Amino acid sequence: MRARGHAAERNLQVPFEVCAWESLPATILEPVDLVICLGNSLGHCRDESEMLRSLRGMRAVLREGGLLVIDSLNWEKLYADRIRFTPYGLRERRGVRCMPLYVWNFGREFHEAVVVEVVLVFERQGEVRLQAYEITYRPFDTGQLHSLLLQAGFSNVKSDWTPKANSYRVVAGAGPGE
Repeated sequence: MRARGHAAERNLQVPFEVCAWESLPATILEPVDLVICLGNSLGHCRDESEMLRSLRGMRAVLREGGLLVIDSLNWEKLYADRIRFTPYGLRERRGVRCMPLYVWNFGREFHEAVVVEVVLVFERQGEVRLQAYEITYRPFDTGQLHSLLLQAGFSNVKSDWTPKANSYRVVAGAGPGE
């Protein structure tokens, strides 16, 4: 785990646990101030009920007044644009160059699964090789996320979502609503 390595490099004593979000209350025994859900992670939930269970698990480990921060793709914009290919810039690490390419496969309806074929194009000393794998996402809209956050016990939900942004952030409080 990269986080564990970064903490060790800085001589920090940080406990790390790996579990499903809905299992957080059984894993994290002391309340925390902040839960961060980055990298479009919620899109990996298989359905709305799993997303709700996950959000409830996150809420359960937050102390009163704690915060949940969510980073998500703007699924409404992605569906409206339906861009098929997303290349990410050329990167180099230890003499190997790589270009990630996302190939988007959208369902007909908004809430159908989106399958992204991630193709990694590697080049080293003139030799090119490919590596590919698939990621399945379940899109959700901002209204659905807001509703699920409230059902999970969050309050004071704020978002920087705009129709034209590729991604957005949501901050939700673990405390009484205003």
